[in-house]
Amino acid sequence: MGIIELGSDVRFVKWTTAQDRRADGQLVDLDKRNRIKYPMPIPGRPTAVQNFSSAYMVHPHLGVDALRYAGEHRADMPPQHLTLRSMWQVGITNGRIPQESSCFICKNSERLITCALCLSTCHESCAEALDQVSRRLGGWHRPIVNQAEISSRWFDPARARIAFCAACMTHVEFR
Repeated sequence: MGIIELGSDVRFVKWTTAQDRRADGQLVDLDKRNRIKYPMPIPGRPTAVQNFSSAYMVHPHLGVDALRYAGEHRADMPPQHLTLRSMWQVGITNGRIPQESSCFICKNSERLITCALCLSTCHESCAEALDQVSRRLGGWHRPIVNQAEISSRWFDPARARIAFCAACMTHVEFR
């Protein structure tokens, strides 16, 4: 299984080809407990093998597979893969995703953004205020990751739409 960017969505896919160039596969859904549902043919629902060669490959092989089990016997999607999918989804929407939450700083729920790195939801102004307080107290001031590492490891620079909160921006050194 892998993760692809398909239009404005990020999806898990079960590859049907074992070649180096993964292109043919089936979209995979998760149940309410984040267990992997095998893509079964259901009348009226397209589950046929599709070609994803035009989709952007986020991660080619997750190390888990969609097996034909039901209910409690399904494999769990590891949390790090759920986090990667969430981070990528936030990144491609520039932090503007529909959500039913509130700012973790002021608890207000209007005009929020979600950080693609820490996945915290807040107002830009609240994150900037938190960053300023932290800088005065001597924290969060040393860059630990530079732009080149982010571009090469996480994002294609030509496609990058990075939405970081002010607190995470202090950990990223843009050169």
